[in-house]
Formats: sequence, C-alpha cells, structure tokens
Amino acid sequence: MRFPAASKLKEQFFPAAPPKEDQMQSSRNILWIQGAMASVMLALSTGNFMAGYLAYLGASPAMVARIAIIPQLGCVLQMISPVFFERLRYRKLSVVAICFGFRFSVGFAVFAPVLFQTRDARQHFVFLLYFAAFLAAGFVTPALNQWTLQIAPRSRRGRYFAIKDIMTMVMNSGISFLMGMQLDYFIGQDQAWTGYMAVYIFCIVLSLVDVFLMCRMKEPENQVMKEYNLKDMFRPFQDKKYRSVLTYNMLSYFSNLFAMGFLATYQLQELHLSHTSILGMGVISSIIGIGGIWIWGKVADHTDWAVVILGTQMVTSLCSLGWFLVRPDARIAAMVLICAAALGNASSGMAGLNLQYANAPARGMTTYLGVTAAAASLVGYLGAMAATWIQEQLQVYIGTGRSIAFLFLIQSLCGVGTVMYGFIRLPRKKGDLC
Repeated sequence: MRFPAASKLKEQFFPAAPPKEDQMQSSRNILWIQGAMASVMLALSTGNFMAGYLAYLGASPAMVARIAIIPQLGCVLQMISPVFFERLRYRKLSVVAICFGFRFSVGFAVFAPVLFQTRDARQHFVFLLYFAAFLAAGFVTPALNQWTLQIAPRSRRGRYFAIKDIMTMVMNSGISFLMGMQLDYFIGQDQAWTGYMAVYIFCIVLSLVDVFLMCRMKEPENQVMKEYNLKDMFRPFQDKKYRSVLTYNMLSYFSNLFAMGFLATYQLQELHLSHTSILGMGVISSIIGIGGIWIWGKVADHTDWAVVILGTQMVTSLCSLGWFLVRPDARIAAMVLICAAALGNASSGMAGLNLQYANAPARGMTTYLGVTAAAASLVGYLGAMAATWIQEQLQVYIGTGRSIAFLFLIQSLCGVGTVMYGFIRLPRKKGDLC
C-alpha cells in the first residue's frame, strides 16, 4: 500500500530525477527570501539585542563578549561535519532539520528569568543554550553553504549575490529597527523583559516560516566520497593552491573578531546609544551598504573576489580604528562608523565563500569549506577569548571604556596586517598572486 504523502515527502528530499531549470530558478528566488529571514533571526538573537538582554540579566562586559563569540567556537565542528555530509548524495533533509533545530532553540533564551531565580543560573542557561544551538549551526554550515552555491547561477554570480545581500539588508534593518523601537519603549516603561520576550518569540515564529521555505528549495545531486576519512581534513592544509586562501581566512577571522564581542556593549554602555538609535543608524547604513553591494558586485564581475575581500577588509580595519578614537556621546561619529562598517561588510562574507569555492576541488568541496570555516573560527575564538582576558586586566587600571577601546586599536592593526598578507598571497582568477 502506497501513501501519497510519503511519496511526496520522499520526492521532496530524495528526488528521482535532477531538478529542472525552472525549479532551480524558483529555488533561487526563494533563497533570496529565506536567506534574508535567516539573517534577521541571527540579528535579533545576537548583537545589541543579546548584549542588552545579558546586561538585563546582570552580565559583565567580559561575560557578554564570551557568549557573543560562542558561534565561532561552534563553527569548529565544521571540520568534522564533512565526515557525515560527504557520504550523502542528498543532504537537504539533514540540513533543513538541523537549521530548524538551532534557529528554533535560540529563542528560548528569553525564558531564563522564568526558569531560574539566580543571576548566575540565568547566565549559565543562556550560555549553554547558545553553545548547543551554535554547535548545531557550525556542524551544518559547510553543507548549507554548498547548497547555496549550487542553487546560485553559474554566470553573473556577483549580480545574483548582490541582489540577495540587498534584500537581506533591507529586511534585516527594517525588522531590527522596529524591534529596537518596541524594546526601548518597554525599557522606558520598566518592562524590559516584555520587550525581549517580543524579540525572541518573533525569532521562534520566523524559524517556522524559514523551515517551510527551505523545504521548497531544490537540491542538485552531490558527489559522494565513500572513502572519506579523518585524514581528508588535512587536505586543505596540504593543498598548495588553496593554502593561502585558508591562511588568509584564519588571519581575517582573528582580526575581525578580536574585539567584536565588546562592540554592542561599548555602544550601549559607554557611548550611551539606545537600541533605537543603533538600529536607526543601521537603517541608514543599510542604504549605504546597498550601494556598496552593487559596487563590490561589479568589482567582482570585472576583476575577482580577491579584490573584493581586500577592499572590504581594509574598510573594516579603518572602522576598528575609528571605534578606538571615538568618545562617549559622539553620536555623529558613531553613525559615520556604523555606516562605514556597512560598506566594509557588504559582500565580504560571500566574497570569501566564492574565493574558497573557486580554489577548492569539486570532489571534497564540503570538506574544504568546512575545514576553512572551522580553522578560521577556532583562531577567531581564541583571539576573542584573549581579548576578554586583556580587557579584564586593563579595566583595573584604565577603566572599562578605555580598556575596550584599546582592544579596537589592536584589532585595527591586525586587520591592516591581514590586508598586506592577502595582497601578496591570495590567488587571482588565473592563478597569479595579487
């Protein structure tokens, strides 16, 4: 006896025939929306929302930073996950299930005040919840990234990802701004937990819509590595063509994440910015970022992704220097820095992913992407943990605000060094060095 529902479910995740071009085109359109929603969920559960929520729970700036960088520690599993994913011809079911699990579970952090009475217990609950959620996120990311690249068109990728990034920016900034307004309203009414409840419950709702959209996207058949073993994890380090890409990613993560765990706390507590003002400036920066996306997309189509990576990294490094120089209550300067950061961040992640995709072999692609992300995340996490220790030591002598600002100076110098390495070593389209 055959069950029509079961047959449809099997065809959804294990199709008998490759997807047609019109199905892939539909998947590309869905990916634009789904990617934007995933970005919104990430923004609402991290950044200034998470920093404000943890401060509400009584966490110190160093504790906030430690929790903020948990996603990077979780990404270390990207080095191991290819052992599982490289054996699967169709990975959609696993990817969708894991993505739903970690995106849905993060929303439950808001129930800490209900479940626990003490400050330490609440903070530990949030820490463990984020840790478990982002372990799952790190595990699934290589397969998710490869699926994204399989759906994207082979020609004019710069234009496709530019449109994707623009839609993400618009939805992300708009929803985040509205959530920031309601949060500041409830904080002003001395009902902060109600405001945070609205933010995190909204994340739970979005996770339900997100899993529906992911199920609608098609997946091409993947190449299977039946003989895959743990030794394959060292292949990216041994590949001379790819080694410079791997090294650059590790340096970039170290420099970009060194002080980033402190940024939201610095904006809220030292620069005295409200959630609405931060997110309002984020809306303005998104408009500037849209222009940046088009610029970087055109640059990528006419040159290569290495040029985009170096340009965005340099802008990001200068922004870090700006956070070191800015003074409390300097809202105009803060707005300029947030807008400049949007220009620097525009397309930087996708540029890095495309550079990896261009230099990694087709067989074992997931392994290369996973090992790169894991190694870079581990280096970034260790650097960020070192920053929390440095900040705790410095604040005894120069205070909380200046100790955090000093971290941004170190981050800026590391970023410039990363650009210098990339200019010399990163491969270009034809295999030449920059």
